[in-house]
Amino acid sequence: MTGLAMILLAAAWQAAAATAPAPEPVRTPAAYVALGSSFASGPDVGRPDSTAPPPCFRSLDNYAHKLAARRHLSLDDRSCGGARTPDLTTHRQFGLPPQMEGVGPGVRLITVTIGGNDVSYLGDLGAISCRNQGVSSCTPTPDETLEARFTTLRASFTDLLAQLRTRAPGARIVVVDYTTVLPDQGVCPDRSPLTEADMTRARARAERLNRLTAEVTAAAGATLVRASTLTAGHDICAPHPWVNGWHDPGPGGRALAPYHPRIEAMEAIAAELDRVLPRDLGH
Repeated sequence: MTGLAMILLAAAWQAAAATAPAPEPVRTPAAYVALGSSFASGPDVGRPDSTAPPPCFRSLDNYAHKLAARRHLSLDDRSCGGARTPDLTTHRQFGLPPQMEGVGPGVRLITVTIGGNDVSYLGDLGAISCRNQGVSSCTPTPDETLEARFTTLRASFTDLLAQLRTRAPGARIVVVDYTTVLPDQGVCPDRSPLTEADMTRARARAERLNRLTAEVTAAAGATLVRASTLTAGHDICAPHPWVNGWHDPGPGGRALAPYHPRIEAMEAIAAELDRVLPRDLGH
Protein backbone atom coordinates (compact mmCIF):
# COMPACT_ATOMS: atom_id res chain seq x y z
CA MET A 1 0.00 0.00 0.00
CA THR A 2 1.46 3.34 -1.00
CA GLY A 3 1.78 6.19 1.46
CA LEU A 4 -0.83 8.09 -0.57
CA ALA A 5 -3.25 5.15 -0.42
CA MET A 6 -2.82 4.90 3.35
CA ILE A 7 -3.53 8.62 3.71
CA LEU A 8 -6.63 8.45 1.51
CA LEU A 9 -8.03 5.42 3.34
CA ALA A 10 -7.40 6.98 6.73
CA ALA A 11 -9.03 10.23 5.58
CA ALA A 12 -12.11 8.36 4.43
CA TRP A 13 -12.44 6.65 7.78
CA GLN A 14 -11.90 9.90 9.64
CA ALA A 15 -14.64 11.60 7.58
CA ALA A 16 -17.04 8.78 8.37
CA ALA A 17 -16.10 8.90 12.04
CA ALA A 18 -16.95 12.60 12.18
CA THR A 19 -20.60 11.84 11.46
CA ALA A 20 -20.89 8.41 13.05
CA PRO A 21 -18.32 7.77 15.80
CA ALA A 22 -17.26 4.14 16.09
CA PRO A 23 -18.78 2.33 19.06
CA GLU A 24 -16.33 1.68 21.84
CA PRO A 25 -15.41 -2.01 21.93
CA VAL A 26 -16.10 -4.02 25.05
CA ARG A 27 -12.72 -4.91 26.54
CA THR A 28 -11.61 -6.96 29.50
CA PRO A 29 -8.94 -5.53 31.83
CA ALA A 30 -5.42 -6.17 30.54
CA ALA A 31 -2.06 -6.37 32.27
CA TYR A 32 -0.34 -4.75 29.29
CA VAL A 33 -1.58 -1.79 27.23
CA ALA A 34 0.23 -0.81 24.03
CA LEU A 35 -0.12 2.75 22.74
CA GLY A 36 1.24 4.55 19.73
CA SER A 37 1.38 5.24 16.02
CA SER A 38 2.02 2.98 13.02
CA PHE A 39 5.56 2.14 14.19
CA ALA A 40 3.78 0.39 17.06
CA SER A 41 0.70 -0.89 15.22
CA GLY A 42 2.72 -2.50 12.42
CA PRO A 43 1.02 -2.01 9.02
CA ASP A 44 1.86 -4.86 6.63
CA VAL A 45 3.81 -6.71 9.33
CA GLY A 46 2.91 -10.40 9.32
CA ARG A 47 -0.71 -11.17 10.17
CA PRO A 48 -3.20 -8.28 10.19
CA ASP A 49 -5.44 -7.96 13.24
CA SER A 50 -8.91 -8.50 11.78
CA THR A 51 -10.54 -7.28 15.02
CA ALA A 52 -8.84 -3.85 14.89
CA PRO A 53 -10.35 -0.77 13.21
CA PRO A 54 -9.16 -0.99 9.57
CA PRO A 55 -7.52 2.47 9.40
CA CYS A 56 -5.27 1.58 12.34
CA PHE A 57 -3.42 -1.02 10.24
CA ARG A 58 -2.71 -3.08 13.35
CA SER A 59 -0.76 -6.34 13.19
CA LEU A 60 -0.84 -9.48 15.31
CA ASP A 61 2.94 -9.58 14.79
CA ASN A 62 3.84 -6.10 16.05
CA TYR A 63 6.23 -5.79 18.98
CA ALA A 64 3.42 -5.59 21.55
CA HIS A 65 1.88 -8.88 20.48
CA LYS A 66 5.28 -10.55 20.31
CA LEU A 67 6.19 -9.34 23.80
CA ALA A 68 2.81 -10.37 25.21
CA ALA A 69 3.33 -13.86 23.81
CA ARG A 70 6.82 -14.09 25.32
CA ARG A 71 5.60 -12.96 28.76
CA HIS A 72 2.12 -14.54 28.67
CA LEU A 73 0.52 -11.14 29.27
CA SER A 74 -3.05 -10.17 28.49
CA LEU A 75 -2.71 -7.35 25.95
CA ASP A 76 -4.93 -4.42 25.04
CA ASP A 77 -3.31 -3.05 21.88
CA ARG A 78 -4.65 0.44 21.20
CA SER A 79 -1.94 1.52 18.75
CA CYS A 80 -3.16 3.09 15.52
CA GLY A 81 -1.52 4.26 12.31
CA GLY A 82 -1.39 8.03 11.96
CA ALA A 83 -1.69 8.67 15.70
CA ARG A 84 -0.31 11.83 17.28
CA THR A 85 0.05 12.44 21.00
CA PRO A 86 -3.42 14.07 21.26
CA ASP A 87 -4.90 10.83 19.92
CA LEU A 88 -3.55 9.13 23.01
CA THR A 89 -4.86 11.72 25.48
CA THR A 90 -7.91 13.66 24.28
CA HIS A 91 -8.69 13.27 20.59
CA ARG A 92 -11.00 10.59 19.13
CA GLN A 93 -8.92 9.42 16.16
CA PHE A 94 -11.27 7.82 13.59
CA GLY A 95 -14.02 8.24 16.20
CA LEU A 96 -12.23 5.86 18.58
CA PRO A 97 -11.67 6.64 22.28
CA PRO A 98 -8.33 8.26 23.16
CA GLN A 99 -5.83 5.42 23.41
CA MET A 100 -4.97 5.95 27.07
CA GLU A 101 -8.55 5.20 28.10
CA GLY A 102 -7.37 1.60 28.08
CA VAL A 103 -5.03 2.37 30.98
CA GLY A 104 -6.28 1.83 34.51
CA PRO A 105 -4.82 1.17 37.98
CA GLY A 106 -4.50 -2.59 37.36
CA VAL A 107 -2.22 -2.22 34.34
CA ARG A 108 1.32 -3.48 34.96
CA LEU A 109 3.01 -2.52 31.67
CA ILE A 110 2.52 0.32 29.17
CA THR A 111 4.53 0.72 25.98
CA VAL A 112 4.44 3.91 23.91
CA THR A 113 5.77 4.79 20.46
CA ILE A 114 4.62 8.27 19.46
CA GLY A 115 5.82 11.61 18.10
CA GLY A 116 6.69 10.93 14.47
CA ASN A 117 3.35 12.15 13.14
CA ASP A 118 3.38 15.17 15.45
CA VAL A 119 6.44 16.43 13.56
CA SER A 120 5.42 15.02 10.14
CA TYR A 121 8.44 12.72 9.99
CA LEU A 122 6.90 9.87 7.99
CA GLY A 123 4.41 12.13 6.26
CA ASP A 124 7.18 14.28 4.87
CA LEU A 125 9.28 11.27 3.82
CA GLY A 126 6.28 10.24 1.75
CA ALA A 127 5.57 13.76 0.48
CA ILE A 128 9.17 14.31 -0.63
CA SER A 129 9.35 10.89 -2.28
CA CYS A 130 6.08 11.61 -4.07
CA ARG A 131 7.26 15.07 -5.15
CA ASN A 132 10.55 13.65 -6.45
CA GLN A 133 8.53 11.39 -8.72
CA GLY A 134 6.88 14.39 -10.34
CA VAL A 135 3.69 14.88 -8.30
CA SER A 136 3.64 18.61 -7.66
CA SER A 137 0.76 18.42 -5.17
CA CYS A 138 2.97 16.56 -2.67
CA THR A 139 4.22 19.27 -0.30
CA PRO A 140 6.41 18.74 2.79
CA THR A 141 6.04 20.74 6.00
CA PRO A 142 7.55 24.27 5.97
CA ASP A 143 10.50 24.70 8.33
CA GLU A 144 8.78 27.36 10.43
CA THR A 145 5.80 25.06 11.01
CA LEU A 146 8.12 22.24 11.95
CA GLU A 147 9.77 24.28 14.72
CA ALA A 148 6.40 24.94 16.33
CA ARG A 149 5.48 21.27 16.06
CA PHE A 150 8.59 20.16 17.95
CA THR A 151 7.82 22.65 20.71
CA THR A 152 4.26 21.38 20.95
CA LEU A 153 5.40 17.75 20.92
CA ARG A 154 7.69 18.22 23.93
CA ALA A 155 4.82 19.59 25.99
CA SER A 156 2.24 17.04 24.83
CA PHE A 157 4.61 14.08 25.25
CA THR A 158 5.49 15.24 28.78
CA ASP A 159 1.81 15.57 29.61
CA LEU A 160 1.04 12.13 28.16
CA LEU A 161 3.58 10.36 30.37
CA ALA A 162 2.39 12.26 33.45
CA GLN A 163 -1.21 11.24 32.76
CA LEU A 164 -0.21 7.61 32.27
CA ARG A 165 1.60 7.64 35.62
CA THR A 166 -1.51 9.03 37.31
CA ARG A 167 -3.79 6.45 35.70
CA ALA A 168 -1.54 3.48 36.49
CA PRO A 169 0.79 4.35 39.41
CA GLY A 170 2.21 0.84 39.63
CA ALA A 171 2.81 0.26 35.92
CA ARG A 172 6.13 0.08 34.13
CA ILE A 173 6.05 2.73 31.41
CA VAL A 174 8.36 1.98 28.50
CA VAL A 175 8.86 4.41 25.63
CA VAL A 176 10.08 2.83 22.39
CA ASP A 177 11.57 5.31 19.94
CA TYR A 178 11.34 5.05 16.15
CA THR A 179 12.97 2.37 14.04
CA THR A 180 15.89 3.64 11.94
CA VAL A 181 14.68 4.23 8.40
CA LEU A 182 17.55 5.96 6.61
CA PRO A 183 21.27 5.14 6.25
CA ASP A 184 23.96 7.22 7.91
CA GLN A 185 25.02 8.40 4.46
CA GLY A 186 24.45 7.70 0.81
CA VAL A 187 21.32 6.99 -1.24
CA CYS A 188 19.72 3.93 -2.83
CA PRO A 189 17.61 4.99 -5.81
CA ASP A 190 16.40 1.43 -6.39
CA ARG A 191 14.60 1.58 -3.02
CA SER A 192 13.81 5.27 -2.56
CA PRO A 193 13.64 8.42 -4.70
CA LEU A 194 15.09 10.50 -1.84
CA THR A 195 18.22 12.49 -2.73
CA GLU A 196 21.25 12.87 -0.48
CA ALA A 197 20.00 16.32 0.55
CA ASP A 198 16.56 14.89 1.32
CA MET A 199 18.07 12.14 3.44
CA THR A 200 20.32 14.56 5.30
CA ARG A 201 17.36 16.71 6.33
CA ALA A 202 15.23 13.68 7.22
CA ARG A 203 18.03 12.13 9.29
CA ALA A 204 18.37 15.38 11.24
CA ARG A 205 14.64 15.30 12.00
CA ALA A 206 14.78 11.66 13.10
CA GLU A 207 17.75 12.38 15.36
CA ARG A 208 16.00 15.40 16.87
CA LEU A 209 12.87 13.33 17.48
CA ASN A 210 14.93 10.61 19.18
CA ARG A 211 16.72 13.17 21.38
CA LEU A 212 13.44 14.74 22.42
CA THR A 213 11.98 11.30 23.15
CA ALA A 214 14.96 10.36 25.32
CA GLU A 215 14.86 13.63 27.25
CA VAL A 216 11.13 13.49 27.94
CA THR A 217 11.34 9.82 28.92
CA ALA A 218 14.20 10.44 31.36
CA ALA A 219 12.44 13.43 32.93
CA ALA A 220 9.33 11.29 33.51
CA GLY A 221 11.31 8.46 35.11
CA ALA A 222 10.16 6.02 32.44
CA THR A 223 12.23 3.39 30.64
CA LEU A 224 13.56 4.01 27.13
CA VAL A 225 14.07 1.27 24.56
CA ARG A 226 16.06 2.62 21.64
CA ALA A 227 14.57 0.93 18.59
CA SER A 228 16.64 3.42 16.60
CA THR A 229 19.82 1.75 17.91
CA LEU A 230 18.51 -1.80 17.73
CA THR A 231 17.71 -1.40 14.05
CA ALA A 232 20.74 0.64 12.99
CA GLY A 233 22.42 -1.02 10.03
CA HIS A 234 19.11 -2.36 8.77
CA ASP A 235 17.84 0.82 7.08
CA ILE A 236 16.24 0.97 3.63
CA CYS A 237 19.62 0.93 1.89
CA ALA A 238 21.14 -1.92 3.93
CA PRO A 239 21.82 -5.39 2.51
CA HIS A 240 19.23 -6.77 4.94
CA PRO A 241 16.71 -3.96 5.54
CA TRP A 242 14.25 -4.16 8.43
CA VAL A 243 12.13 -1.34 6.98
CA ASN A 244 10.24 -1.14 3.70
CA GLY A 245 11.43 1.02 0.85
CA TRP A 246 9.22 3.40 -1.09
CA HIS A 247 7.68 0.75 -3.34
CA ASP A 248 8.68 -2.63 -1.93
CA PRO A 249 6.20 -5.21 -3.25
CA GLY A 250 4.29 -7.46 -0.88
CA PRO A 251 1.96 -10.40 -1.53
CA GLY A 252 0.25 -10.05 -4.88
CA GLY A 253 2.63 -7.26 -5.91
CA ARG A 254 0.94 -4.60 -3.77
CA ALA A 255 3.39 -2.08 -2.34
CA LEU A 256 4.00 -2.44 1.41
CA ALA A 257 3.64 0.46 3.85
CA PRO A 258 6.57 2.66 2.78
CA TYR A 259 9.36 3.52 5.22
CA HIS A 260 7.76 1.36 7.94
CA PRO A 261 9.24 -1.45 10.07
CA ARG A 262 9.24 -5.05 8.93
CA ILE A 263 8.71 -8.07 11.12
CA GLU A 264 12.46 -8.35 11.85
CA ALA A 265 12.40 -4.94 13.52
CA MET A 266 9.36 -5.91 15.58
CA GLU A 267 11.06 -9.11 16.71
CA ALA A 268 14.19 -7.20 17.75
CA ILE A 269 12.18 -4.66 19.74
CA ALA A 270 10.14 -7.37 21.48
CA ALA A 271 13.34 -9.24 22.39
CA GLU A 272 14.89 -6.07 23.87
CA LEU A 273 11.74 -5.30 25.85
CA ASP A 274 11.79 -8.85 27.20
CA ARG A 275 15.44 -8.42 28.18
CA VAL A 276 15.11 -5.09 30.02
CA LEU A 277 11.84 -5.70 31.85
CA PRO A 278 11.88 -7.40 35.24
CA ARG A 279 10.68 -10.99 35.24
CA ASP A 280 7.96 -10.07 37.71
CA LEU A 281 6.19 -6.99 36.39
CA GLY A 282 4.29 -6.71 39.64
CA HIS A 283 7.38 -5.37 41.37
